[in-house]
Amino acid sequence: MLKSGPWPSREASCSSFKDEDFAQRKSMQDNGPRLVWIRLPNTRRRPLLAWFETVLPDILLALERGETLIEVI
Repeated sequence: MLKSGPWPSREASCSSFKDEDFAQRKSMQDNGPRLVWIRLPNTRRRPLLAWFETVLPDILLALERGETLIEVI
């Protein structure tokens, strides 16, 4: 299940975020949710969704491999 927002309550969920402080927080903890760090400049919704369609398969593969912090540039 992919979920947006800060620190979901279930460990089987995943958060997406844009700020570095979440990655730093995750690096100090072994447990907690899986995180997808979106490292893009501010953009409009339509181009963002089009970009996301191209990277989503790679994100899902990383999650299936068990990665807990996925940085997407």
